[in-house]
Amino acid sequence: MMPPYPIDPRRTRLPATPTTFGLVDGCLPDFAPPGSFELRAGYMILACPGCGHVSGMRVGPSKPDESPSWQLTGPPDAPTLTPSVNCVGCCKWHGFLKAGVFESC
Repeated sequence: MMPPYPIDPRRTRLPATPTTFGLVDGCLPDFAPPGSFELRAGYMILACPGCGHVSGMRVGPSKPDESPSWQLTGPPDAPTLTPSVNCVGCCKWHGFLKAGVFESC
């Protein structure tokens, strides 16, 4: 399925947008507006900043032992993730989420 949003694997300075992902037939949607995210217990559901492909990632206040995983700091509406985010299952966007803004590498 092609994303319904313009694809830009170099997209940068994109504000992270808190949202609530609705389920479609009991599953997360395939795509959502790029940069949208939802925090759930131990996870961040994220729409790739480059194309909007939705996936989940393990997060915690300290980096979880499971791999891959990210340290999540900052306020819930302007989070920071460490290390960088590398979207391998879609457009290959790679960059950082710092203080609620996605920055491409």
